[in-house]
Amino acid sequence: MFKRKLYISVLMLFTLLFIAACGNESGTDGSGGNDDQFLDFITGDPEGTWAAIGTGISDRVNESLDGIEVVSKPGSGSVGNPEAVSIEKGDIGMSYNPFLLKAENGEAPFSDKMTNLRAVASLTPTVVHFIQNSDMKIDSLEELISTQTDITLGIPPEGQGSNYIGNMIFESQGIESIEDTLNDWGGDIYYGNMSNLTDAWSNRQIDSIISTLNVPGSAIEESMAASEGKLMNIGDELANVLINEQGFEPYTIPSGTYNNQEKDVETVGLSIIVFARDDVSDDVIYELTKTIYENEDYLANVHSSFENFNADNMADNLTLEVHPGAEKFYQEKGLMD
Repeated sequence: MFKRKLYISVLMLFTLLFIAACGNESGTDGSGGNDDQFLDFITGDPEGTWAAIGTGISDRVNESLDGIEVVSKPGSGSVGNPEAVSIEKGDIGMSYNPFLLKAENGEAPFSDKMTNLRAVASLTPTVVHFIQNSDMKIDSLEELISTQTDITLGIPPEGQGSNYIGNMIFESQGIESIEDTLNDWGGDIYYGNMSNLTDAWSNRQIDSIISTLNVPGSAIEESMAASEGKLMNIGDELANVLINEQGFEPYTIPSGTYNNQEKDVETVGLSIIVFARDDVSDDVIYELTKTIYENEDYLANVHSSFENFNADNMADNLTLEVHPGAEKFYQEKGLMD
């Protein structure tokens, strides 16, 4: 009798475990009712502008999707995101045209051709900022290079988009190594993320900072407030080379944007490009494109860099082949033939 009761108890236990297991298989979170498909939208530093923009766009587009959820996640930024999306470690991402073209062609810093990436939308520009000590007499980055000024330059570390863009700028002037060249001029280089660079600037460990940020950049605001400096022009000839040969765009930082900035500053920028893998659903990308287009005011509240965003320019400057879902939307709006 005891053995029979034990047998029945064990049988009931296994039956309950089986039912629980079956329930867990019906949803991704064990709730038994969640069959959503998740698409990862990879951005940048979790504390940075790109993460905020990606989260804002994802939250808004999810209001229009049924059975699919776009999830904003931190990513490697402009350099690392193309490969991550290409090899399915993400589905949608952010980068810049020069990096996306190099990824497509398998050019450095990429080793393999990534032919499965498609452009979705051009957003606000990330802008080259060059600040220097107020007592320095040079007026532009171009003049700093031409006069071989001995400075200690702060720049983000290797692997970050700002570092690569900084090297692109100096290479356009025939300088292969910023560090070696500054050492030859009697200067030095200081690598650090923006919080480290802000601290080094405040402590006068460095004379200048070069980085790419959306306007207004909080790190530049903090630096200019902590220690007096000058936001510098990039220089006409240097700007022309970057615009005509490297895919940059002209950008004016209006006077008063930053502390002690009394004049407009002429520099260059690169528009943030939202891109996706070619196998991401046309319907999802259509809704994503539509969401960005129809929510200018919302995006301006997500980040102030969208205050001058014009959604009618979203199809401009897309150098990759455009995703069919985005292309369909742009054609409906008359933004693309």
